[in-house]
Amino acid sequence: MRAACLALTLAALAVGLVGCGQADSPKAVYERMWRAAENGDRAACLACYSQESRALMLELEKTAADLSDDKASEAKMLDMLMAQAKTTICEIGEEKISGDTAKLIVTIDGKPKPARFLKENGVWRIDAADDLKKLKGVLGFLKGLKALKKK
Repeated sequence: MRAACLALTLAALAVGLVGCGQADSPKAVYERMWRAAENGDRAACLACYSQESRALMLELEKTAADLSDDKASEAKMLDMLMAQAKTTICEIGEEKISGDTAKLIVTIDGKPKPARFLKENGVWRIDAADDLKKLKGVLGFLKGLKALKKK
């Protein structure tokens, strides 16, 4: 029984490291995420984000689906972003690491944007939680408006 539990634990750990892998730098993680997005590999793309960011993305997709009146044509937020990656020009710039956090300057279609990172269990992950929380607030507001409209 212990051997089976140990094997399952190791398998779960291995799955958690697949996709984005044990990248040795925030820049390598961002490059992997971008390649996964260009290739339409949703799982590998999500694996590059922090646990909190992944949870928020999935929650936001559900909220966006609840707001959609046309369920048949509904596209998932991450899928739309991955589709955009195929036609977007991305340049990865300077990386600044400070302990278990980092910032990377990414220029997307000529507009520089900082990308934040954190180390989770010794692995760099993209930390988009702050931006996603803001979006969650906006979608929550829209959901409330939709509920009022139905009354």
